[in-house]
Amino acid sequence: MNQRQADFVSGISHEIKTALTLIRLYGDTLISGNDCPDQTHREYPQIITRETKRLMHLVNNVLDFSRIEHGLKRYSFEVADISKIIAEAVAAYTQHLRRSGFVLELAIDTDLFPVRFDPEALKEVISNLLDNATKYAGETKSISGGKSRARGFQNCEGSHWRPRSDHSDDSESRLGSLGM
Repeated sequence: MNQRQADFVSGISHEIKTALTLIRLYGDTLISGNDCPDQTHREYPQIITRETKRLMHLVNNVLDFSRIEHGLKRYSFEVADISKIIAEAVAAYTQHLRRSGFVLELAIDTDLFPVRFDPEALKEVISNLLDNATKYAGETKSISGGKSRARGFQNCEGSHWRPRSDHSDDSESRLGSLGM
């Protein structure tokens, strides 16, 4: 096993062990029934559920990694509103960020043109990025992002995207024009 694979297995093992430890700790506390306050009876099952979801996420990531390594990963490409998918992915993670003490400042462009991509794969990427931000942010408990414009990419049909030279305020000029 090479060093990268060993590091990967070690990291995943640590994440799984941490989640299982929390699940067992909170589960044992609830089972013991040691005159826990009502808030504990509400909070602990939520923690157990959250950690179970995190474990499922980790296992799915490992399975996806294996499928990618073996060329078996299938993507479901469709033309969709990328800003909507980004907003959904961020919204799904916002509660976790707040519980972890993070401030999230994100400006998502809502006037983007439809693109062809796999919405679930994009949600997974965003979730992983936000998860990494919480793990490696250190003392900085702030995540921010803003609007940006693509310049000079190639779309899935092979046409090139070229920004317009004028800077008028209509939406077409802000988005650029498709040169064929």
